[in-house]
Amino acid sequence: MTELMAISGEKDPDSAIRHLTKNRNLLVVVKNGEDGAFAEKDKVRYSAETIQVKPIDTTGAGDSFDAGFLFGFLNGLGIEKSLRIGCICGALSTLGIGGTSTQAGREDLTKFGL
Repeated sequence: MTELMAISGEKDPDSAIRHLTKNRNLLVVVKNGEDGAFAEKDKVRYSAETIQVKPIDTTGAGDSFDAGFLFGFLNGLGIEKSLRIGCICGALSTLGIGGTSTQAGREDLTKFGL
């Protein structure tokens, strides 16, 4: 969320998304920590919850979210499912030290029905 405000120069998420998408055909994806994530495309809002974990180290969680989201999206799984995959990947990455020791793989996603 902090990144969204910094990039847009706006003070609230809705204004920030309107600012970024004005006269553009963009998909805006916003990581929202333990509150999951949301996205907007063509004025349609999508959201996903994350899984609850007890984080050890949050290094790389955003990168893991991004990788998970892109994996889903580029494989045609849709925005909501891609958000969910991103949330799971981001959360699982916090369970180890350094950001890569507990990165999610396909087998981890199947545990969550994906």
